[in-house]
Amino acid sequence: MILDLLCRALPKPTHSKFSNFLLGVFMKRALLVDDSPIVRAAVKQVLVPMGFECIEAEDGFEALDLLAKGAVPDLAFVDVNMPKMNGIEFVSAVAKEKKWAQMALIMLTTEVNASLKEDAKKAGVKVWLLKPIVADRLKKAVELVVKG
Repeated sequence: MILDLLCRALPKPTHSKFSNFLLGVFMKRALLVDDSPIVRAAVKQVLVPMGFECIEAEDGFEALDLLAKGAVPDLAFVDVNMPKMNGIEFVSAVAKEKKWAQMALIMLTTEVNASLKEDAKKAGVKVWLLKPIVADRLKKAVELVVKG
């Protein structure tokens, strides 16, 4: 209850060091990067009951901006096909930053292209999930990549 009140009082989407500390102690954070609000809502519906705070971005540029402001999550679900900056470009940019190395990357996409999958793997993607979203598969992917 107190944590809930404290977190609600903190400005969003900017995350202060204090809010990052509170969230790190009490819950895990997931970044949902997909241009579809329906997909983000479906993933969020699975993750919130698992104890995750979800932050959302419509494309890779918006996601990088959130990361640069200090909203570093435990994991990220990333679509491949998005406007402005696609998922492969996003995970490649994340791979270049040591401060984001602990973030587990999961691709959630309709793509079956083997070369895209290989590019994502080289950039540090741990799991490649195909849409449509299946709650049990999402949960298993989270359990696979997030310790604790």
